[in-house]
Amino acid sequence: MSLLSVRLLSKRTGAILSLLVLFGFVFTVPIFAQTPTPPHNEPGYPDNLFFGEVPPEGKAPVIVFVHGLRGVASDWFEDNNTYALAYAAGYRTAFVSLSPDNTRNDASVEDNAQVLRSLLPQVASFYGTSDLYIVAHSKGGVDVQAALLDPTLTDLDPTVAGLVRALFMIATPNQGTELADWAFGEGQEIADELGLLTPGVASMQTTEMALFRAQADPLLEASGIRFFTMGGSVFIGHPLTAITGPILTALSGSSENDGMVTVESSRLHPELAQDLGKIPANHFRNDQGHQHFGRIHFHIAAMESPIASNFELNVPDGF
Repeated sequence: MSLLSVRLLSKRTGAILSLLVLFGFVFTVPIFAQTPTPPHNEPGYPDNLFFGEVPPEGKAPVIVFVHGLRGVASDWFEDNNTYALAYAAGYRTAFVSLSPDNTRNDASVEDNAQVLRSLLPQVASFYGTSDLYIVAHSKGGVDVQAALLDPTLTDLDPTVAGLVRALFMIATPNQGTELADWAFGEGQEIADELGLLTPGVASMQTTEMALFRAQADPLLEASGIRFFTMGGSVFIGHPLTAITGPILTALSGSSENDGMVTVESSRLHPELAQDLGKIPANHFRNDQGHQHFGRIHFHIAAMESPIASNFELNVPDGF
């Protein structure tokens, strides 16, 4: 690209952003977010599906939050400001527990995908929308991708894929993780003591994910859904990741990991997904709203804006 082209692109992007701000499409998130009432179950809907308080505007976009390994729905709104920030920014929200009984989840990708194939249409029905934005942490991002496909991974699932406009993935092992290879290989004895020998971790082995990518990527790329990734780059700050981080560094050769997943393994090829940069937090803290929500809000606002709908806004390391 010529210098003139770069300057013209810079001016055009700046003008677009100025117009978006002028017309009320603000991309920042309030620092002191209002605290909404806790998410709750609704009569007639499953017990593992929680709906957040509807902001005063009432008809804003809907974000569905999906937890990762060993997670539950409340991970997003207890000791986590993600829900408060989403509410303050005007979004309607839903939160999924992948275990029907709301216990912490260690299930395989396909088991969780089946749960999501059931719950996502119910979220859309509850809010009366056919456009869902999904934010997923860790393995939850793979579970959502699998839910977009039929169980044979040979075609899109029209019931689910037709409802999803974009998927934002935080520290998702999209290429698998060498830590899972180690856990079910030479490190099995130690991994057992660390609680890593579960069906969920097994499905994150790099050979398993390579097979999944070969089947899923062509279908996802043709789906019209937008995909975004972010990777955790710090493993200190938690007792488990303080142990697994150095192990993963030795296995992968990369110190840029969150104790469970390397930054590189969280990414997808550029034709499929846009990477939004690194999150300087370990795997158990990079789902915190102040770590990621500004980037997510920026891109949803851009997609929702009629002014910006024909432009691709690329922001290195988020916004």
